Amino acid sequence: MSAVFQVSDYYKLLALHKALIHAKFARHPIDPIISGSPFIAEMAEQIVSTLAAMEIERGYPERAEGWKMRIDPNGEIWQIALSRIFIEKWVFDKWKSWPFEEKKNLAKRLISPFMVDDDLLLKFIQDADQKMKEQKE
Repeated sequence: MSAVFQVSDYYKLLALHKALIHAKFARHPIDPIISGSPFIAEMAEQIVSTLAAMEIERGYPERAEGWKMRIDPNGEIWQIALSRIFIEKWVFDKWKSWPFEEKKNLAKRLISPFMVDDDLLLKFIQDADQKMKEQKE
């Protein structure tokens, strides 16, 4: 048996997107693990991609570009994503010893569905490493 969950209504998908963003970037998360989940990250990216395609289908191609969301490294969402590394002890402990690629993978998941290039990922990792040093002092 193969179960399928499908959302083809724009407004229902938009509501799901908002719920995922809220769950990922809430100031006081009920379950902080959600933020770094590879499943949630993948779904959030798929939802954004689908919403962009739906904008074109709905006759609003100019709105499709708006779904290529950029994250502000000086903004609140950036800080919230960074804080997730420090909420869960096992993540905090592993981060200290992880090689760069592991840190990069978690950083991508924590920031998704926002678009980031390698420079922004590097900045995120550097910011996290700096926070680690500050916590040791």
